[in-house]
Amino acid sequence: MVQRQGHFWSANEIRSFLESLIEHHFGPVLFVAGARRNEHAFVQASEDLRLLGYFRSSWQCRSKFKLLRQQFNLAILNFSEDPPVEHQSPYWHKMKNLWRQAALPNPVNAFLPGTALFTNYVIVFIVPIVTAQNSFPGPKVMV
Repeated sequence: MVQRQGHFWSANEIRSFLESLIEHHFGPVLFVAGARRNEHAFVQASEDLRLLGYFRSSWQCRSKFKLLRQQFNLAILNFSEDPPVEHQSPYWHKMKNLWRQAALPNPVNAFLPGTALFTNYVIVFIVPIVTAQNSFPGPKVMV
């Protein structure tokens, strides 16, 4: 089954992509905050997809993973480690397997104070709030 290179990823293609990352134990490399030395993971995944008839570049694999990781991190941030089923993506369990390979890093680190999240063209900044009672009670989201 040979697929042409295109913009949209099929569900089987995404499953195969994530299975390749899990099989090669790339979780620690992909979930560490600020990791830039992970191109080899996407090159390997791209080669594995090519063997299955899906023609994706390593850049396309990187972009897809960044979107999947953002959805995964936001679900954990909003609902803790196990969000309700209606808030889980179809690839939740595969992403969780990769996350566990990375020894359960804290997804809150992806949203440190002063960093920006880009969601549907809205830039959201997380800014720490300092009060007289507590030096840092938690983040405040400003839109």
